[in-house]
Amino acid sequence: MATFGNNVNYNEVQSIGENIPAGFYQAIVVESGGKSDNPNTCPDGLVTSKNGKGRYLPMTFEVIEGDFKGRQIFKNFNLENVNTQAVNIARSEIKSLLLAIGWDFSTKPSGPDDTSEIHMIPLTIQVVIRVDKNTGDERNEIKKFMPRAAPGSAPMQRSSAPVSPAATPQAPWQRSAN
Repeated sequence: MATFGNNVNYNEVQSIGENIPAGFYQAIVVESGGKSDNPNTCPDGLVTSKNGKGRYLPMTFEVIEGDFKGRQIFKNFNLENVNTQAVNIARSEIKSLLLAIGWDFSTKPSGPDDTSEIHMIPLTIQVVIRVDKNTGDERNEIKKFMPRAAPGSAPMQRSSAPVSPAATPQAPWQRSAN
């Protein structure tokens, strides 16, 4: 037998599966590409869609400040699809993401060679709550990518200036229990 302890108010503990409120959050990309144990993950990291007619790039974003620090939000980018509009939307969203982290298109106009190049670079994401058409369930969705905002301020406007490496937080697995 073990005890739970008496110092936790479970009314204040938030369930991990709950959505975070719609709003603007400071975040970083912590993972990208399909999981190795997923049979639909291809060697290049893209994941084959359920219907087999396309492939998408999954990314995991982690909130790095505020009440929801540590919470993760997932986004899939449809990079190959029979619906060309879906592909164009994904490309536009990725360009917006790259601009938000300060990607230098003048030196590398085709973007990163590998998605790991954009991990751990702070940016602002706008999170909304969408209702799933099929199930009626609510879920978080990233609507917009913007350059990182200063703590406690409104989101910043786009800038072509690159992000300072000193402003980049440590990866979750590199953090120490200070």
